[in-house]
Formats: sequence, C-alpha cells, structure tokens
Amino acid sequence: MTQTGTRTTRAERLAMPLAREVVRDLAVEHGACIRPVQLRRTDLGTGAVEQILVPCGHTLAAVCPACAERARTLRAAQCREGWHLDDEPIIDPDEATDDQQWWIEKRAEAQAMRDQAADDGQDTGDLDELTAELDEEITDAGMRGNVLPARPVRRHRTTRRRQDAAPLPRRKIAPQTIGKTYTTPDGKQFRPSLFITLTCPSYGRVSEDGTPADPDSYDYVRAARDALHFAALFGLGDFRSILGMTSYTASKRTVRHARGACAMGSIPDPELTAIYCRRSATGDKQQVTVNRQKRLALEDCKKLGLVTQSSYVYIDNGASAWKRDRKRPGWDELISACKRGEIKHIVCYHPDRLMRQPRDLEELLSISDEYGIILYGRVNARDLQDPDDRYALRIEIAHACRSSDDTSRRLKDKFQELAEEGYYNGTRPYGYTKNGMKVVPKEADIVREVFRRFSEGETTHKIAVDLSARGVPTTRGKVWAAATVRRLLSNRHVAGISVHQGQEIGAGKWPAIITRERWDFTQELLAFRGTAFRSERAKRKPPRPYILRGLVTCGKCGTAMAGCSGIHYRCTRANRQDGKKCARSMRAEPLEQFVEDAAVRLLENLAVNPKRTRTTALEAAERAIEDDERQLAELHDMWISKEIDTAEYRKDRRTIQARMRENQKKTIVKVKSPDSIADLIGPDASAKWATLPPERKNSVLRFLFSAVIISGGNPEQLPRTIDYGRIEIEQNEIG
Repeated sequence: MTQTGTRTTRAERLAMPLAREVVRDLAVEHGACIRPVQLRRTDLGTGAVEQILVPCGHTLAAVCPACAERARTLRAAQCREGWHLDDEPIIDPDEATDDQQWWIEKRAEAQAMRDQAADDGQDTGDLDELTAELDEEITDAGMRGNVLPARPVRRHRTTRRRQDAAPLPRRKIAPQTIGKTYTTPDGKQFRPSLFITLTCPSYGRVSEDGTPADPDSYDYVRAARDALHFAALFGLGDFRSILGMTSYTASKRTVRHARGACAMGSIPDPELTAIYCRRSATGDKQQVTVNRQKRLALEDCKKLGLVTQSSYVYIDNGASAWKRDRKRPGWDELISACKRGEIKHIVCYHPDRLMRQPRDLEELLSISDEYGIILYGRVNARDLQDPDDRYALRIEIAHACRSSDDTSRRLKDKFQELAEEGYYNGTRPYGYTKNGMKVVPKEADIVREVFRRFSEGETTHKIAVDLSARGVPTTRGKVWAAATVRRLLSNRHVAGISVHQGQEIGAGKWPAIITRERWDFTQELLAFRGTAFRSERAKRKPPRPYILRGLVTCGKCGTAMAGCSGIHYRCTRANRQDGKKCARSMRAEPLEQFVEDAAVRLLENLAVNPKRTRTTALEAAERAIEDDERQLAELHDMWISKEIDTAEYRKDRRTIQARMRENQKKTIVKVKSPDSIADLIGPDASAKWATLPPERKNSVLRFLFSAVIISGGNPEQLPRTIDYGRIEIEQNEIG
C-alpha cells in the first residue's frame, strides 16, 4: 500500500525502485563504500563508546566500486612515484641463541646414543621416540629445517601440466625478486611487475622452442596490441588452461591476516603505543623470529594508524615466558612503562608471546585497571578493561601455561629414564665431550693432576692460581677459581657415576677418568679439611658485626664490598683470577665511625629541618624541562604557521617529549617517612645511638643512606686512619 492508503497492483510495486538499491547507487555515485565494516571504538580518556564504519578496502569493482577505485588510484600513484626496490633485499637468518644451541646439543647426544644402541643390537624404540620429541622442541624453539641430512624425496607439485599439451619453452630463472629494468629511447626506465611475451604462429612463423623463426618479419606490434587486451578476454584460470596447467586453490593466510588486522579498528591516540616481540626456547607452538614479529607489528601499527618509537619496541630473544625464575628485560621495561602511564596500546604477534603465566596476565590487568590498556594481536584486539576480553585472555594464557607444563613434565621423565639407563644428560663436564660420553685426553690429564695435587695437600686456591697462570681454560673458556676446583673434585661424572637431579642412579656408560676409590677418598678429604677449617675459625675471636653491611660499594667496578677478616671492607672481586679482579679495600673501624657520625648529625637535624636541600641535579633537570616546554611551544607555532610540515612536526615533538620524560624521572624522588626512626630523632640522638645493637644500627643506616661509595686514592699509612676524601655517602630522601 502507498502512503495515501490506495491499493496498488503487484506489477506497480515491482516497478518501484528498491530503497536499498537507491542507497547503493547513490553511495557509488558519491564514491562511498557500499559494504563498510562496523567497529567499536572506546575513548580511553572519557570512556565514551561509539560505533564507526571503516571502508572494506576491496580491490574488485564488482564488489565495491569506490574502494576498488581508491586502491587502483593508490597503486597508480605508487608506481608513478617509484615505490619499488632498487636493490635486492638481503635476508640473513638470526644467530642461534644459547637455548637453541642447547637443544641441538641434546639432539646430537640423543642421536649418538641411538646410533650406539643400534650398533650394539639394542632396542632403539625409546630413543627414536626421544629424538622425535627433541625434533619437535627444535622446531618450537624457532629453527627451520631438519637436523638430519636431506634425503631425496618424490616431488609433489600443486600444479601439473597436462600430458596432451606441447612442452613450453623454459628460461633459467635468476635467484632474485627485483624485476628487470627496461630503458626507452628517450631515457625513461621501467620495471614491470609482470612481463609476458607470447609468440603465436598467427604473427609469424615460430620454431619449436617458441622463438620467432625470422625476428625481422615477426609482427611484434600486432602482438603487443593484442597483449594489451589479453586480460579482458581471459581470466587467470583460462590463461592457465591455455598454457596446459590445472588450476589450484591459493592459500588464504594473507587474507585471514588482513581481515584480522582490519578487525582491530582505529585508535584515537597514536602516541602511546608499544611493540613487544619474543621468541622462546621451549614449549611455544607459534615460533616466529623476533625480526619478523617486529615487521608484522609495524605493519599492523600502520594499518591501525598507530605511531611508535624505537624506544618503545621491547624484544626478548631466546627468553622463556613460562619459567618463573627466567629474567625478561624487555617484559620488565614494558611493565615499568605501563606503570608510568606511558603505554596505552600494546601490539604483539600473539598474547602467548607476551605472557605464558597467569600471574603475568594479572599484573598487566591490574595496571590496565588504572591506565586502560588495549592489547592487539595478529587476529584480534583485547580490551583489558572489558570483562569478556579478560575472560578470553585468562583462558588463552592458562592453556599456554598448561602446554608448557606438559612439555616440561614429559622431558623430565624422559631424561630420568635415560639417566637410569646410564646415559648422561647435562652441560659438558670437564674432561669429556659435549655429550659427556667420550673423554678429552688433554682435559683428562688436568683432572688427574687436580685430584693428585689435592691428595698431596695443596689447597684449591693454589691449584686454581696455577692453572690460570698456565692458561688452562675451563669448560666455558674462563679462568679457574677455588670454587671451580672444588666443583671438579666433587663431580661424580669423572668417576663414571650416573646422577639425576643430585641423586646417584648407578654406573654410567661412559669411561671413568678417576677410579671410584680415588673419588671417595677425595670426598672424605674435602669433608675433613672443611671441618678442620671451621673448627680453627671457631677458635678465633667471635665474628665482628659489620654495621655497614649492604651499603659499602666499590667505586671502581660498582660491586659490593663485604667485611673481611674483621678489620676491612674489601671488594668482592678480590679473589678473581681474570682481568676483572679488584682489590680495593678500606679499614672497617674508622669507616664505620665516620658514617655513624654522619648519621647522628642527620638525626639531630631532622627535628629542625626534616627536608633536605635541593640538589644541583634536581635543579638542572627542572631547568631542562622548562627549556623543553618552551621549545615545544615554539615548535607548535612553527607548525601552525606552516614553516614545517606535519611529519617533521610529529618527529620533533616525539623527540622533545621523550627528553622531557627522562628529565621528569630525575625529578621524582622516593621520599621515606621518618616514622620508623622517630624515637631516634632529636638533640639527644647521639646518646640514643650509643645504646643501639648492631642489627638496629645497620637497619637505621640503610634507611638513611642508599650507598657508601669508596673511590680510589692513596692507601692508608697509619693503622687507624683512612683517607676520608675517598668516601662518598648517598643519602635517601626523607620527608
């Protein structure tokens, strides 16, 4: 019925234009997308949610004429501007990480054990299963290919030539991705992405190999004109059929990735974006190199309109996110930046690249509750403030953690089984090859020498000094130390004893360097000498308390200085035998008295002036921030007056803002409340300090001071004096 209520016939109604078709035709006429993608965008500042429409970006005019025309215009502009590579890209594989090398070593050890068992006529079923599992772990660790030599296999083609078609001429394909450059008579150069020359008998006589028999009489002009209209006459499938090939279905991986990237949506704030890339060594099922992860993340940022800086790209190469005791510097820096409110968007390849432990996810969610963070992967986006997305992330991370737990348990059981059978599993022991099954003659002589000299009464320190002076390296190529010698003397492997997780399993299948009787005697000698040393030390004066414990720092190497012999604070690198040795020291009693006097004066002054004076570094940082703010305002005025373009303005602004953030960090001082030492503050602080036990003095000193740095200077000549100019005390901020 019409709006007036009159009745119409069906023919009249069919003659009316459809409203949807009118909308579509009008959109095409005005160049608008006819099949936009609807996305949800949340303003992280106000919390407002709005629905936006994003063009579909299709390249076929039959699907969306407007988007296809825009894509064609963009491609034409790119071709005119020369958006092509001039040099062949060089793609070098990443260097193998320590974890990857460890897996290869384990695979080689397993293969050696398997070959030895096969030569001995033993059953190799369990070892074959182990090698298969190790091959999976090698693949998961981010390595491609097979560790075994390549074997010729029958090649299966996805496209096959028809047997009834004539053979086509073949040209040798050069190993390059850049096309050939053609120069016109007027000097212009062209590099077409696809250049096909068709020789047909209709343009002139053609020889058997497809080349013109007489190039001078061959009608190249008519052939070129027909080639211009060839695409309109035939499709790709028809063209392949003409050439005698069967069509095939292309991979949809690129389409799927593009669809996932479009599903992420657009972001209102392109400044606060971070990229995280990680490649693990164990248990992960989506191993992609960090360089490829970074490249894909940058492509996603470009599609999303996100702008990131190189300082906000965090990479952990060869670091496991499942191991609880494994350090991930990139992850720690990312979390610190999120806690400072510098990050609003995190782009990564997949959430399990970012975390594989539920506690890491909960830490990130707690930060997102305050600042609001959105996580982007290659397939979807997760708003960490949305309950549904948080629920999905918890499931994904829990599944990733369970997968890593299963892999770890399976490998531990297999390694225990190998140890029970007498095979070695671990790092290379001194005196043996990497798999621990064969003896290295030169190192075996050193092992026998160490056991002999220790049995004859030499100390481990003297043996270590002698080996280092002779240039004998350890298994890791470092110098010897007393602890290294003791570990060699306690190592059961040199006696042919199989051990798993510290427990003796039985006899190993490798040759022993030291007899079991000699090894047992050495352990008794080690225990006897240790007991004698402890009893001798107990007869001396009781140990002196060091009230500066944890505060004294060496100004040369930056390491801690510990109490030594009851009279000195000495650098902890004093016993090293390499170039990092440092023998800096200072007498304990006058140093402690000097620091105690400084603490007492500080406690007396806290009652009158509880706040410290402003430091020179703080004032310099504040002046730098003021200069950057003034420079940022001038830069904005230059952009408004069109003296610089937008790209230059954004680049300079990011540089200035990064410098301002670094200076702002210097102005942020952690102020400690004096409530815990309120009983010591006042004019009578000196009398109260004298009654404190050493443990309380140490805690108060660590509360007042952050470090006591000992720099270089003239050594002390008198017994109870020191060079006070070598002492620098760093004070904590107390408010």
